Order: sequence, then C-alpha cells, then structure tokens
Amino acid sequence: MREIPWLLFAVAFAFPLAPSLPAQWQKSAPGWEYVFPRDESAHPDFKTEWWYFTGNLREDSTGRRFGYQLTFFRQGIRPPGQRPPAKSAFVTDHFWFAHFAISDLEARKFHATETISRGVFGEAGSGGGDDRLVWIGDWTLRQPKPGSYALSATNQDMAIQLGLTSKKPPVFHGEDGISAKSPDAGNASHYFSHTRLDSKGSLRLGSRSFTVQGTSWFDREWSTSVLGQGVSGWDWFSIHLDQNVEVMLFQLRRTDGSSAFTSGTLIESDGTTRRLKHGEIRFTAGKIWKNAQTGVSYPIDWRAEIPSMGLSLRVKAAIPNQELQLSSVSYWEGSTIVEGTRNGHPTSGFGYLEMTGYGSTLAALR
Repeated sequence: MREIPWLLFAVAFAFPLAPSLPAQWQKSAPGWEYVFPRDESAHPDFKTEWWYFTGNLREDSTGRRFGYQLTFFRQGIRPPGQRPPAKSAFVTDHFWFAHFAISDLEARKFHATETISRGVFGEAGSGGGDDRLVWIGDWTLRQPKPGSYALSATNQDMAIQLGLTSKKPPVFHGEDGISAKSPDAGNASHYFSHTRLDSKGSLRLGSRSFTVQGTSWFDREWSTSVLGQGVSGWDWFSIHLDQNVEVMLFQLRRTDGSSAFTSGTLIESDGTTRRLKHGEIRFTAGKIWKNAQTGVSYPIDWRAEIPSMGLSLRVKAAIPNQELQLSSVSYWEGSTIVEGTRNGHPTSGFGYLEMTGYGSTLAALR
C-alpha cells in the first residue's frame, strides 16, 4: 500500500488529534444556536469544516446512472489568538482543498480528482461578498437564494455543474446544537444537513457530456474535535428511502474493528426528525472488496438494524471500486443501493457510503 501523509488524512475528515489543537480554537459545545445565512459560510474560529455534497443522478434521455461527490474543506492554520496582521500576501490563516468524484455506474468506472490551495490572493475562500459560499479557483459552491445551491467543478478529465433545491427544512443532527462523536463529553461537531435536494444540470467524462437530474444530500459540519482513544476510522451512511424518508447513520470503529460509537437521524416525509442515540443502531459488515492496487479491503455490503424503529436495511455498493486515491489521502466513498423493511413493510432506495481508516489507523498520528 502506498504511504499517505497522515496529517492531511486527519485534516480532510475534521478529526484532528490533540497536538494540533491550540487552546485558542473554539470547540463545539452544547447550546449552539444555528443561524442562517451565517452558518452556511465559514467558521474561522474552528479548526476544520466542510461543505459536503453527494448524490445519485440519471441521464435525461437514456436513464444512465451516475453517482457524484463534491466536497470543499477548510483547515485552520493560525488560531484566532495568533493572527497578527500579516506583512505578506503569502501568509494565510487557512488551508483549502476539495475532492471531486464521479461514479459511472453503467460503465462500472470510478473517476476522482482533487484541488488544493493556500487561498492567497483570493484564490480560495468563503463568503466573498457575493453568493459564493466557498470556492477554490473555478470550483465553486454558490447559494443564489436560501435553500438553493449551485455546484461547479472542472478539469480536463471531468466536470460537473448542478443546480440544487432543498425539498425539506435543514436537519440538525444530535441534540442541544452538537453532534456527539464519542460517549465522552468534548468530542463533538456542529452538524446540519439538507437531506433531499432536487438536482439538475450536466456532467462530463472526458469529451462526453450528459444532461442529468436526480437527488442529492448536503452535509455542513464544523468542529475542533478529537477522536477517542483506540478509534481507527468510521463508516457514514446517507440514505434516501421511498415514501420521501431519509436516514443518516454513522459509527466510529475501534482498531479491532468493533463499534466504539454510533449515532444517526431519521427524517420523516414531513421533515420531522428522530435522533438515534448511541447503541440504537447495529451495524454488520458483509462482503469484502479488496483494491488490487492499494491492497486495502473495504466491506461493500452492510446491514444496519434499528430495532427501536422497526427498521432493517441492507446497503450495497452500486459498484465495488469507489475508492478515492488522491495525493493526500485514500478512502472509499460511493453510491449505494438500499433495500429492507420498516415495521414489516418493504422499503428501498439509494444513498452514499463513506469508509475511512481501513488502510491504516488514525492512531498513527497520536
């Protein structure tokens, strides 16, 4: 397996470890009140944050299926208490990067790329005084009006342009303004989602373009947090079920593969939510796929059971190889097919799955 700069691995997923957390960084604490449009833009007093879009799309004319991910990250470099006026335009307080992937499900091919910027001379940032929420060069996330978004990313190999409209109010995960990441106090983030966005636009692979539409999920999260001792990675599920229902589930895994912490949210068709507490969700990993290039194995067939809600789901990768192999990090993130039962009645849908920490453990950073 190729070596990975583990510092960037932690940066990319918002769980930096204790040595990188100066006291000046604000930590996620109970009592946070979400305010819009403020919380759509950056929170520079926190160490890390992201704007995370995933979705399943179909070509208008043929029904050809695609999955996509486009995520913007901000990582703080200089904490609020260490930001004297810079004498050089090359000095920056933040580090910006983005990951972009398209899963061509009919061709069973996966394409991924990234962009990285220090943000000097306005090359990257958030809240530019217009409708841009975040940008890195010509990769942009815009908000033309509340509840609507415009995504754009392009390079010579692939591109995407989407307009997205939220069909439900934002969902606030956890309770009292925080989403816990551990049974212990202090490991948490501020986290909200738009769980069902109508999505229309175009994507390009090589020289071929497709007009597409479908459904997306937008996660917005920021924190100055740490993983608990013995945690190696996590598995995160976003699920669109029939009857206009959504589910977000995640677990943090110990180094021995067992579950250290679980949480989630069920969103009903009318937008009401039910928080899933630690221990309510049972995850079982099934079929394993091994990447012959990296030698890393990932479970691509999962069962998630929530007995308190009468919900039992099987989540399968739409295609096995959806591992992003980027210059700074490798992880699996891809489109899924979902089937199961709720209160004894069949249910089905689609979604996205992210799996980290399978190649090496985050403990390497401790």
